[in-house]
Amino acid sequence: MEISSPESAYQSRLEAYSLSELEDVYSYLDRDTFPERHVLIAQEIERRLKNLDASPELGAEIGGETTSPGFWRRISSSFVDVSIQALAPFIVYKMIQETFMPGAATAPTPGAGPPGGGRGRGPSPSIWGDITTQYDSVKTFIVNLFAGQPETLVQFETFGGLALVYLAYRTCWHVFGWTRSGSTPGMKELGLRLESVSGGRPTVKQSVLRFLLHHVLFVVTLGVSGLWMLWDRQKRALHDKWAGTKVVVVKRSWEKMSEERQFD
Repeated sequence: MEISSPESAYQSRLEAYSLSELEDVYSYLDRDTFPERHVLIAQEIERRLKNLDASPELGAEIGGETTSPGFWRRISSSFVDVSIQALAPFIVYKMIQETFMPGAATAPTPGAGPPGGGRGRGPSPSIWGDITTQYDSVKTFIVNLFAGQPETLVQFETFGGLALVYLAYRTCWHVFGWTRSGSTPGMKELGLRLESVSGGRPTVKQSVLRFLLHHVLFVVTLGVSGLWMLWDRQKRALHDKWAGTKVVVVKRSWEKMSEERQFD
Protein backbone atom coordinates (compact mmCIF):
# COMPACT_ATOMS: atom_id res chain seq x y z
CA MET A 1 0.00 0.00 0.00
CA GLU A 2 1.50 3.32 -1.07
CA ILE A 3 1.65 5.96 1.64
CA SER A 4 1.58 9.51 0.38
CA SER A 5 4.19 11.87 1.78
CA PRO A 6 3.24 15.17 3.44
CA GLU A 7 4.68 16.99 0.42
CA SER A 8 2.49 15.12 -2.06
CA ALA A 9 -0.58 15.69 0.10
CA TYR A 10 0.27 19.38 0.27
CA GLN A 11 0.73 19.45 -3.50
CA SER A 12 -2.79 18.08 -3.92
CA ARG A 13 -4.13 20.82 -1.69
CA LEU A 14 -2.38 23.48 -3.76
CA GLU A 15 -4.24 22.38 -6.90
CA ALA A 16 -7.50 23.57 -5.34
CA TYR A 17 -6.14 27.10 -4.79
CA SER A 18 -6.54 29.90 -7.31
CA LEU A 19 -3.48 31.73 -8.63
CA SER A 20 -4.08 34.79 -6.46
CA GLU A 21 -4.49 32.59 -3.38
CA LEU A 22 -1.23 30.84 -4.16
CA GLU A 23 0.53 34.18 -4.48
CA ASP A 24 -0.85 35.25 -1.09
CA VAL A 25 0.33 32.03 0.57
CA TYR A 26 3.73 32.39 -1.11
CA SER A 27 4.08 35.93 0.24
CA TYR A 28 3.12 35.18 3.84
CA LEU A 29 4.46 31.66 4.35
CA ASP A 30 7.55 31.50 6.58
CA ARG A 31 10.14 30.09 4.18
CA ASP A 32 12.60 29.32 7.01
CA THR A 33 10.07 27.14 8.82
CA PHE A 34 8.53 25.54 5.71
CA PRO A 35 11.19 25.59 2.97
CA GLU A 36 9.77 22.56 1.13
CA ARG A 37 6.28 24.02 0.98
CA HIS A 38 7.66 27.32 -0.21
CA VAL A 39 9.35 25.57 -3.14
CA LEU A 40 6.17 23.61 -3.97
CA ILE A 41 4.10 26.79 -4.08
CA ALA A 42 6.64 28.51 -6.34
CA GLN A 43 6.60 25.50 -8.68
CA GLU A 44 2.79 25.46 -8.77
CA ILE A 45 2.65 29.17 -9.58
CA GLU A 46 5.18 28.70 -12.38
CA ARG A 47 3.19 25.74 -13.74
CA ARG A 48 -0.02 27.78 -13.80
CA LEU A 49 1.63 30.66 -15.63
CA LYS A 50 3.15 28.32 -18.23
CA ASN A 51 -0.24 26.70 -18.81
CA LEU A 52 -1.80 30.12 -19.23
CA ASP A 53 0.84 31.15 -21.77
CA ALA A 54 0.38 27.85 -23.63
CA SER A 55 -3.42 28.30 -23.81
CA PRO A 56 -4.17 31.66 -25.48
CA GLU A 57 -7.84 30.78 -25.82
CA LEU A 58 -8.12 30.28 -22.07
CA GLY A 59 -6.20 33.47 -21.37
CA ALA A 60 -8.49 35.46 -23.65
CA GLU A 61 -11.55 33.97 -21.99
CA ILE A 62 -10.25 34.82 -18.53
CA GLY A 63 -8.93 38.30 -19.16
CA GLY A 64 -11.06 39.48 -22.04
CA GLU A 65 -14.43 40.12 -20.41
CA THR A 66 -15.61 43.32 -22.05
CA THR A 67 -19.36 42.87 -21.90
CA SER A 68 -21.07 45.91 -20.46
CA PRO A 69 -23.62 45.26 -17.70
CA GLY A 70 -27.27 46.16 -17.90
CA PHE A 71 -29.00 48.91 -15.95
CA TRP A 72 -30.64 46.70 -13.33
CA ARG A 73 -27.47 44.75 -12.68
CA ARG A 74 -25.63 47.95 -11.85
CA ILE A 75 -28.50 49.22 -9.71
CA SER A 76 -28.57 45.94 -7.79
CA SER A 77 -24.85 46.11 -7.05
CA SER A 78 -25.24 49.69 -5.78
CA PHE A 79 -28.12 48.60 -3.55
CA VAL A 80 -25.99 45.84 -2.01
CA ASP A 81 -23.11 48.26 -1.38
CA VAL A 82 -25.32 50.96 0.14
CA SER A 83 -27.01 48.38 2.39
CA ILE A 84 -23.67 47.11 3.69
CA GLN A 85 -22.27 50.62 4.10
CA ALA A 86 -25.31 51.74 6.07
CA LEU A 87 -25.39 48.58 8.18
CA ALA A 88 -21.80 48.86 9.44
CA PRO A 89 -22.17 52.37 11.01
CA PHE A 90 -25.57 51.39 12.41
CA ILE A 91 -24.09 48.36 14.18
CA VAL A 92 -21.26 50.52 15.59
CA TYR A 93 -23.83 53.08 16.73
CA LYS A 94 -25.89 50.38 18.46
CA MET A 95 -22.79 48.97 20.19
CA ILE A 96 -21.81 52.43 21.46
CA GLN A 97 -25.38 53.08 22.57
CA GLU A 98 -25.65 49.79 24.45
CA THR A 99 -22.20 50.23 26.05
CA PHE A 100 -22.13 53.89 27.02
CA MET A 101 -25.83 54.85 26.92
CA PRO A 102 -27.72 51.73 28.05
CA GLY A 103 -30.75 53.74 29.11
CA ALA A 104 -31.13 55.49 25.77
CA ALA A 105 -32.44 52.39 24.01
CA THR A 106 -35.16 51.79 26.61
CA ALA A 107 -36.09 55.35 27.56
CA PRO A 108 -39.52 56.28 26.16
CA THR A 109 -39.83 59.26 23.88
CA PRO A 110 -41.66 62.23 25.48
CA GLY A 111 -45.30 62.03 24.61
CA ALA A 112 -45.04 58.45 23.38
CA GLY A 113 -46.72 55.44 24.90
CA PRO A 114 -45.02 52.68 26.85
CA PRO A 115 -42.40 50.54 25.09
CA GLY A 116 -43.79 47.80 22.91
CA GLY A 117 -46.45 49.85 21.15
CA GLY A 118 -48.43 50.69 24.30
CA ARG A 119 -49.04 47.07 25.32
CA GLY A 120 -46.32 46.94 27.93
CA ARG A 121 -44.52 44.02 26.31
CA GLY A 122 -40.73 44.03 26.31
CA PRO A 123 -38.42 46.73 27.71
CA SER A 124 -36.68 47.65 24.46
CA PRO A 125 -37.74 48.09 20.83
CA SER A 126 -36.54 45.83 18.05
CA ILE A 127 -33.76 46.74 15.64
CA TRP A 128 -36.36 47.37 12.96
CA GLY A 129 -38.04 49.77 15.39
CA ASP A 130 -34.73 51.61 15.77
CA ILE A 131 -34.35 51.86 11.99
CA THR A 132 -37.85 53.25 11.49
CA THR A 133 -37.32 55.68 14.38
CA GLN A 134 -34.13 56.99 12.77
CA TYR A 135 -35.94 57.30 9.43
CA ASP A 136 -38.77 59.27 11.03
CA SER A 137 -36.24 61.53 12.76
CA VAL A 138 -34.42 62.28 9.51
CA LYS A 139 -37.70 62.86 7.67
CA THR A 140 -38.90 65.27 10.39
CA PHE A 141 -35.55 67.06 10.33
CA ILE A 142 -35.71 67.61 6.55
CA VAL A 143 -39.30 68.88 6.72
CA ASN A 144 -38.45 71.30 9.54
CA LEU A 145 -35.31 72.43 7.71
CA PHE A 146 -37.26 73.45 4.61
CA ALA A 147 -39.83 75.08 6.87
CA GLY A 148 -37.06 77.30 8.26
CA GLN A 149 -37.45 76.45 11.93
CA PRO A 150 -34.59 78.10 13.90
CA GLU A 151 -33.72 75.08 16.07
CA THR A 152 -33.48 72.89 12.97
CA LEU A 153 -31.14 75.35 11.28
CA VAL A 154 -28.83 75.10 14.29
CA GLN A 155 -28.92 71.30 14.10
CA PHE A 156 -28.05 71.47 10.41
CA GLU A 157 -24.40 72.22 11.21
CA THR A 158 -24.09 68.97 13.19
CA PHE A 159 -26.06 67.00 10.63
CA GLY A 160 -23.94 68.41 7.80
CA GLY A 161 -20.75 67.40 9.59
CA LEU A 162 -22.02 63.85 10.05
CA ALA A 163 -23.02 63.74 6.38
CA LEU A 164 -19.49 64.75 5.35
CA VAL A 165 -17.98 62.07 7.59
CA TYR A 166 -20.29 59.46 6.07
CA LEU A 167 -19.40 60.66 2.56
CA ALA A 168 -15.68 60.35 3.35
CA TYR A 169 -16.32 56.86 4.74
CA ARG A 170 -18.09 55.78 1.54
CA THR A 171 -15.37 57.38 -0.61
CA CYS A 172 -12.64 55.36 1.14
CA TRP A 173 -14.78 52.21 0.82
CA HIS A 174 -15.15 52.55 -2.95
CA VAL A 175 -11.67 53.87 -3.74
CA PHE A 176 -10.02 51.03 -1.81
CA GLY A 177 -12.11 48.39 -3.57
CA TRP A 178 -11.75 49.87 -7.05
CA THR A 179 -7.98 50.41 -6.90
CA ARG A 180 -7.28 47.05 -5.22
CA SER A 181 -9.44 44.66 -7.24
CA GLY A 182 -11.74 46.81 -9.39
CA SER A 183 -14.79 45.76 -7.36
CA THR A 184 -16.71 46.51 -4.20
CA PRO A 185 -18.60 43.73 -2.34
CA GLY A 186 -21.79 44.58 -4.20
CA MET A 187 -20.01 44.55 -7.56
CA LYS A 188 -18.36 41.20 -6.78
CA GLU A 189 -21.73 39.72 -5.84
CA LEU A 190 -23.25 40.83 -9.14
CA GLY A 191 -20.19 39.99 -11.25
CA LEU A 192 -19.06 43.53 -12.11
CA ARG A 193 -15.63 45.13 -12.28
CA LEU A 194 -14.47 48.71 -12.77
CA GLU A 195 -11.64 49.25 -15.25
CA SER A 196 -9.77 52.12 -16.78
CA VAL A 197 -10.68 52.77 -20.40
CA SER A 198 -7.03 52.20 -21.30
CA GLY A 199 -7.12 48.85 -19.47
CA GLY A 200 -6.30 47.61 -16.00
CA ARG A 201 -7.48 48.79 -12.62
CA PRO A 202 -8.39 52.47 -12.20
CA THR A 203 -5.99 54.80 -10.45
CA VAL A 204 -6.71 56.51 -7.13
CA LYS A 205 -7.38 59.77 -8.99
CA GLN A 206 -9.84 58.11 -11.36
CA SER A 207 -11.60 56.34 -8.47
CA VAL A 208 -12.01 59.47 -6.36
CA LEU A 209 -13.12 61.50 -9.37
CA ARG A 210 -15.65 58.85 -10.42
CA PHE A 211 -17.18 58.55 -6.95
CA LEU A 212 -17.56 62.31 -6.44
CA LEU A 213 -18.81 62.94 -9.98
CA HIS A 214 -21.35 60.16 -9.54
CA HIS A 215 -23.08 62.09 -6.75
CA VAL A 216 -22.57 65.64 -8.06
CA LEU A 217 -23.75 64.90 -11.60
CA PHE A 218 -26.69 62.85 -10.33
CA VAL A 219 -27.96 65.87 -8.35
CA VAL A 220 -27.17 68.46 -11.01
CA THR A 221 -28.75 66.47 -13.86
CA LEU A 222 -31.64 65.14 -11.73
CA GLY A 223 -30.59 61.54 -12.32
CA VAL A 224 -29.93 61.82 -16.07
CA SER A 225 -26.20 61.16 -15.57
CA GLY A 226 -26.94 57.71 -14.22
CA LEU A 227 -29.45 56.94 -16.97
CA TRP A 228 -26.96 57.97 -19.64
CA MET A 229 -25.85 54.33 -19.97
CA LEU A 230 -29.24 53.42 -21.44
CA TRP A 231 -28.51 55.16 -24.76
CA ASP A 232 -24.70 55.29 -24.71
CA ARG A 233 -23.06 52.89 -27.18
CA GLN A 234 -20.55 51.68 -24.59
CA LYS A 235 -23.19 51.70 -21.82
CA ARG A 236 -21.14 54.16 -19.77
CA ALA A 237 -22.66 56.69 -17.41
CA LEU A 238 -21.55 60.32 -17.50
CA HIS A 239 -19.34 59.94 -14.44
CA ASP A 240 -17.57 57.02 -16.16
CA LYS A 241 -16.98 59.11 -19.28
CA TRP A 242 -15.50 62.01 -17.34
CA ALA A 243 -13.38 59.78 -15.09
CA GLY A 244 -12.11 57.61 -17.97
CA THR A 245 -13.52 54.36 -16.55
CA LYS A 246 -15.90 51.62 -17.60
CA VAL A 247 -17.82 48.82 -15.88
CA VAL A 248 -17.60 45.32 -17.36
CA VAL A 249 -19.22 41.98 -16.59
CA VAL A 250 -16.98 39.23 -15.21
CA LYS A 251 -17.71 35.65 -14.31
CA ARG A 252 -18.22 34.97 -10.63
CA SER A 253 -16.32 32.12 -8.97
CA TRP A 254 -19.32 29.80 -9.01
CA GLU A 255 -19.88 30.54 -12.71
CA LYS A 256 -16.36 29.48 -13.72
CA MET A 257 -15.05 26.06 -14.62
CA SER A 258 -12.29 24.68 -12.43
CA GLU A 259 -9.76 25.32 -15.22
CA GLU A 260 -10.69 29.01 -15.27
CA ARG A 261 -10.74 29.48 -11.50
CA GLN A 262 -7.15 28.27 -11.20
CA PHE A 263 -6.00 31.50 -12.84
CA ASP A 264 -8.04 33.96 -10.72
